[in-house]
Amino acid sequence: MPNSGVQSKTIRKTVTRLAQYRPFGDGQPQVEMARHALIVAAAHESGGTFGSLAECQNACQTLWGLRLDIDELRSALGALVATGVFEHQHGEYSLSDFEKVALANRIETERDRDRLALNEWETSIGVLYPDLTPIELAELRGDLVTWLQRMVVGHGVEAALVVYPEHERSAGFIEALAGFGFDDLPKREPRLDEIRKQAIHRFVSGPTAAQREYVLKLLNTAYMLAVYTIDPGASELVKGITKGQRVYLDTNVVYSLLNLEGPRKYMSAKRVVDASRALGYEIAVTPWTVQEMRASIKRARVKLARTTLPPRALAEIAAEACSDEAFVTAYWRKFHEIGADPDDFLDLHEQVEARLAEIGIDVVEQSCLAIERNEDAIAEQLGLMSIIPGGNLKAPKIQEHDVMHRLLITRLRGVAVRRFSNAGYWFLTRDGVLIPYAMERRGSEDELPFAMSLGAWANVVRSLSPKTDDFDQTLVDLMDTESARVQGSATLATLTRTLGRVQLLAEDSSEEIATRILLDAATMTRIESTPDSEKDQVIDEAITRTSTEMADQVEELTGQVATERSKREGAETHKEIVEGELHAAKEALLSSMANETTLERVSKHDQRVAEDELKSLQDELARIEGDRKETDRSHRSEIEELKISVETERSLRNESTERTRRIVRRSAAGLLAGFGLATCILPVFAGSLSSGWPLAFSITAGILLLLGATGLIFGWTKVGIAVAAIGLAVGLSTGIHELAPGDAPPASSVDPASVQAPQGPAVVRP
Repeated sequence: MPNSGVQSKTIRKTVTRLAQYRPFGDGQPQVEMARHALIVAAAHESGGTFGSLAECQNACQTLWGLRLDIDELRSALGALVATGVFEHQHGEYSLSDFEKVALANRIETERDRDRLALNEWETSIGVLYPDLTPIELAELRGDLVTWLQRMVVGHGVEAALVVYPEHERSAGFIEALAGFGFDDLPKREPRLDEIRKQAIHRFVSGPTAAQREYVLKLLNTAYMLAVYTIDPGASELVKGITKGQRVYLDTNVVYSLLNLEGPRKYMSAKRVVDASRALGYEIAVTPWTVQEMRASIKRARVKLARTTLPPRALAEIAAEACSDEAFVTAYWRKFHEIGADPDDFLDLHEQVEARLAEIGIDVVEQSCLAIERNEDAIAEQLGLMSIIPGGNLKAPKIQEHDVMHRLLITRLRGVAVRRFSNAGYWFLTRDGVLIPYAMERRGSEDELPFAMSLGAWANVVRSLSPKTDDFDQTLVDLMDTESARVQGSATLATLTRTLGRVQLLAEDSSEEIATRILLDAATMTRIESTPDSEKDQVIDEAITRTSTEMADQVEELTGQVATERSKREGAETHKEIVEGELHAAKEALLSSMANETTLERVSKHDQRVAEDELKSLQDELARIEGDRKETDRSHRSEIEELKISVETERSLRNESTERTRRIVRRSAAGLLAGFGLATCILPVFAGSLSSGWPLAFSITAGILLLLGATGLIFGWTKVGIAVAAIGLAVGLSTGIHELAPGDAPPASSVDPASVQAPQGPAVVRP
C-alpha cells in the first residue's frame, strides 16, 4: 500500500513540525523574533517603507503567502519603532538609515558566504568532471540549490544530520537521500543527469565548513517559519485537542464585542473570538456577567437622565476622552452618529441575552449556583482581591463578580493536572487587576491561572491558526528571500560539541533531542555565550531538560489515553445501564398507555390545548406590549409635534391681535386728533362761541383730545383714553351750555347804542 507509506511520512513530518512549535510561554520571544525578522524582510523587499499596516500585511501575503494579523503587525511595528529599527512619521513606517545599512551589509556578507560554499562545490565538481561547460556547471548549481531547499522542506529537523556527517546516524540518512527529489528537478541529458546525482551526493556526504553553514541557514529559516506558524495539517491535530473547551468572557470583553468601546477594540476582540471559535473553543458568559451588564445599563439610564448631552458634533470626542460607564460613552457615540434617543438605545441593549445570541455567545449556568452558595470561599477570595494593587478600588459587586469566576474555573477544571492543551476552561479579560490576582495563591508554579488577558490569548490563538495555506511553498519562498534568511546563533564548534554531548548522554531518541536543542535559538545562544569551562554543564542541563520534557509529553499522552479509555469504558457501562432503564421505562409506558382511560386521554389533550392557548395568550400579550411601547413612542412624537404646532399658532394669533390693536389705536388716535383740532380751531374762526369761559373750555377740550391721541399713538393706551375722555367731557359740557334755551345772547349781538350811560347813584326816597 504505497499510499499508506506516503500518508505516514506526511503525518510524521506534520507531527515533527508541531513538536518543535512553541507559540507561548518560553517560546513567545522566539515567535516575536520571527515576526520582527519577517516584517524587516518585507520592508526591505518593498523599498524600505510601508504606507500603512495594511500595506505591510499585503507585502507579507504577496511575498510568502503569509497572513499576518493587523493587531500583531501594530504591536510588532510599535516595538520595532521603539528599538529604532523603524521610524514612524506621517502614518508611514520606514526602515531607519542605520538598519538599512546594517541589513545591506548582512545580505552582502551572506551572499559572499553562499558564493564561497557553492564555488567550493563547483571547483570539486570541475576537478572530477573537467569536460563540463560553464553553462552546464551553472545548471547543476541551480539544481543543487533547489534540491537542498526541497530536502529541508521534506525532511524538516531531520535534515540537520546533513550538517553533521560525522554523526553515526548521518550515513544512513544520507544514503536515504540518494533518490530524493530528483524527479522534480528539470530534465537534463542522461550524462548530465547522472553527474548531477553524484555531485549533489558529494555535497551532502562531505560538506566543507562553508557548505555546512549554508545548509544551517536553510534550517534556521525553516525553524523560524516553524515557530511562527503551524502547518495547516498540524492545525487539524490542534483542533482535535482544543475542540469543546470553553472560554468565558469578562464583561469588558463583551462590551468590545458589542461595539460599545469604539471600532478598534471591536475589531480586535472580534478577530480573537472568531479565531478561538475556529479552533473549536466554545465562547460563553455566566449569568453574573449578564447581571453586571444590566446593572451598568441601569446606572447609565440614571446618568443620562440627570446630565446634559454634549453637543452632537463633539459627542464622539467626549466619548473617547471620558472613562464613564460603557453604555454612557457608547450612547454618546451613537448620538454623534445618528442622533439616537437614549431610551431607545438602552432599551435595545437591555435585551442582554438576545444581543449576546446575535454574536454567538451562550449564557452558561453550569456550577454557578454551587459557587454562589459557597460563601466562605467567596469571602476568602475577596480578602485576597483586596490586597492586589487596584483590587480594593473596585466596587464590591464587581469584586464579587471576579472572584466567583475564579472559583468557577477552578471547580470546572477539577483536581486533574492541567496543561494548556487540556486546560478545559479559561476566563478572558481586559482588566489589568485580574491578571496579577490570577497568579496569586496557586497550588504550584506550574498551575495554570484561571484568567488570561485578551492580548495574551490573541497571541495564542493566532499562533495556533495557520498563517499560510501551503507551508512547504512558503518555506521555499522564504529561503529564496535573502533578507529573510536567519543567521545561525552558534558556531560550528559549539554545534559539534553539543551534538557530542547528546550522543554521550542520551540513550534513546538522541536524534529528536539533538534536533530540538540545535534548533532552539535561545538555548544555542546561551551555550555559545557560556565560557568553555562551563559549556558542558549548560549542554547537559539542556539535554536533561529536553529529555524530561519529552518524557513528560509521553507520560501526559499515556495518561490521556488511559483516561480516555477509562472514560470510554465507563461510558459504555453507563450506556448499557441507561439503555436497560429506558427499555424498562418504555415497557412501563406502553403498559400504562394501554390501560389509560378515555377520560384521562381527553384530560391530557385538554391540558395540552390549555397550555397551547396560554402560550398563545402570552405571545399575544408580548405582542400587545410591544405594540403599546411602539404606540407610546408614536404618541410621544405626535404630542411633541402638536406642542410645536400649538406654540406656533399661539405666536401667530398673538402677533395678529397685536397688529389689530395697533391699527385700532392708530385709527382712534387719528379721529381724536382730527376732532381735537376741529374743537380748537373752528369755534375761534367761526365765532360760534361767546367769549369767556366757553371759548377757553372749548380750546382746552381740543388740547386734551390731541394729548389723548398722542398717548394712543405711542402705546400709552390707558393714559390716552383717560385724557381723551376728559377732553371729550369738557367739550360736551361747553356745547350743552351754549345750546341751552334762555341763556343770554352772545356778547357780540348786543347793540352798543342801546346801552345807557351810567346815571350815578340812585336816590332813595322815603
